[in-house]
Amino acid sequence: MEEYPDFTKIHEQNKRYRMITIAALVLAAVAFFVLYRYPLLRTYQSWNSQHGYNSNGLIIFLGSAYLLFAARKSMKAAGKAVSFFGLAFLVFGFACTLGLKRADFNAAQTVFCLFCFWSTLLYLGGWKMASFAIFPLFIMLFSVQWGLGSSIISTHLRILSTDLACRFINFTGSIWGIQVIRQGTNVSLVNVPEVQFDVAAPCSGLQSLIMTSVLCLVMAYFSLKTWWKRAVMVLLIAPIAVLNNSLRIVLIAYCGSFFTYLEHTLHLSEGWGRNVAFGAFHEYPGVVVYTLGFIMIFVACTILEKLPGVERELAAKRKAEKQAKREAKERGETEVKEEEIREDYDENMASPYYAKIWKHALIVLALTLATLFLAGKVKENIKYTPGLAYATIPYMVTGDGISIRMLPIITNIPLQTEKKIGVPVPVSELELKELPEDTAYFRAYFMPKELYASYNKVVNKLFSNTAKDEERYESIKEVSSKTPVDALSATQLVMSASFWRSNLVLKAKEAKTAEDRGRVMQQTQLLRSFALVQVIQMHRAPESTMLAIVQNDKDHHSIHAPEACFPSQGWTIDEPTDFPLTLGEISFNAARMDVSFIQANIKETIIYWYQCDHKLHKTSPILYATRRYMWLPFKTTFDLVFKGLGDRWSFIRFSAPVEDDETYDDGAEKIKELLFELEPYLTYEK
Repeated sequence: MEEYPDFTKIHEQNKRYRMITIAALVLAAVAFFVLYRYPLLRTYQSWNSQHGYNSNGLIIFLGSAYLLFAARKSMKAAGKAVSFFGLAFLVFGFACTLGLKRADFNAAQTVFCLFCFWSTLLYLGGWKMASFAIFPLFIMLFSVQWGLGSSIISTHLRILSTDLACRFINFTGSIWGIQVIRQGTNVSLVNVPEVQFDVAAPCSGLQSLIMTSVLCLVMAYFSLKTWWKRAVMVLLIAPIAVLNNSLRIVLIAYCGSFFTYLEHTLHLSEGWGRNVAFGAFHEYPGVVVYTLGFIMIFVACTILEKLPGVERELAAKRKAEKQAKREAKERGETEVKEEEIREDYDENMASPYYAKIWKHALIVLALTLATLFLAGKVKENIKYTPGLAYATIPYMVTGDGISIRMLPIITNIPLQTEKKIGVPVPVSELELKELPEDTAYFRAYFMPKELYASYNKVVNKLFSNTAKDEERYESIKEVSSKTPVDALSATQLVMSASFWRSNLVLKAKEAKTAEDRGRVMQQTQLLRSFALVQVIQMHRAPESTMLAIVQNDKDHHSIHAPEACFPSQGWTIDEPTDFPLTLGEISFNAARMDVSFIQANIKETIIYWYQCDHKLHKTSPILYATRRYMWLPFKTTFDLVFKGLGDRWSFIRFSAPVEDDETYDDGAEKIKELLFELEPYLTYEK
């Protein structure tokens, strides 16, 4: 007599296996999130970053998450099978994650987060199920902040878009007398000097490039099937993105010119035209060009779809199906929808799906927990090479106001040398938000002692209760310097000093205790220091040279693209050139940039490099990096992962103003003069 399986017992087993599988995967998901919490947090923060490189990241993430959600029915209906290739990929992904955590490579960790998620799908569901998740997860990569790479791409896109836009404006605007001058990414109208704007990082074109890439890829994936048509859509990404951003710059410039013309013609309030152009009409062109970009992508995809290929056959098939449904409806026939049948069992109905994978789900959980545990240990045996000495001390911060904060400040650089005195420069609140907390700073103007004394006389006059405003204004102009002082800036400083004095006098009268009087004295010293820096920056004396240092303790964010800073502020720069230097016993090529700001008639020579004390390395005692900074993150990662050595790579920059009767070589000589005095401190000898 034939025996039948006990389906009740099988059903109970299925329920147990299902509960075990779900519980294991839920715990694995929690551990997975904890494992990648920091890189995911950095990605989330990049969506609201001041730089604006990744402000569309949230939209892209939500869109790709929807695509993944929409693919769930196809994934559920796909034949499921355990794939040990997925297990191998998962182990590989977790191993790479540990290495990247050891090296603090956050963007790459986010990439491997998605890779490990997909590997889990492949392991537990097989290729057919995992293949439906490839495209949504690939699109999700466009929401990741790529750090140094984003900065470099953004800089080149900004310069390219601004250059094309200015060429177009000068070509077409001659009819209406509209001409522009470009310096870096700064644009100004020749005949309307008040219309001047900078193509800042959020408007760099990187956002346009990212969104154009996503739209082109989505259209190509869902609408096109022929490989060469998809390739054409990919090739269209760059020109459409650059054209979009250039067109936006053109529209802003024309709006600024038009509304300023109305202001002058109708005798409206001063600055009305500029305020309107850079207010509502700053956002308006963005909507226009994004819409135009989408139309261009849609039209290109439609044209490609109609060209000979598989798409024609699919379109004809869809048209025939619609016609057949319409005719059936006219005949009164009812459409019968087939119900989806979930394939949880094999042919013999004896081995349910959860009975196959519950052990593998536990393996995923074990691997995730093991990786999470090891992630807390990967940095324990790293030796960090000595950097320039720093300490957490009170320091001036500027932003909405002026305040004193406890900050890591490099302390081994003296503020007084044999010939010069250094004046510390405040750190901005914006910079503190953008850089990691372990960043140590040094920033100071070095000048001859007699020039420093003359600046102090100006500050004494500004804070004197007996001097008149005219005397304070004249004291600023009388400082011995080749550079004339901007009258508006001098007037504003005198007015600010008047407000500070009144406020300090009031607080001094209200002070009743020694503690209150101490606070008034501290605030007085703070404002005097800030006024001193303002006077120095106002004069831009050719005798002064600035030294700026950025150094991180463990997170090597001091490695960045210096060229990205200057075009964004309106500087015209050339590609950096090699500048031979010798520090201690080491000769190397630093980078030299000769920059100018045409509108303000300002020129500067800038010399910079990266350095680290390599006393823990056996190859060379001290190594100074060249200007070719792109290899530094990879070298740092290799040394951290395989040698257990972490290099801080201090970014050191000297800058000296260049007058009309001087050359950029003269600026370089000024820098070398100060560098010679500070050499022992930069080579870790003191």
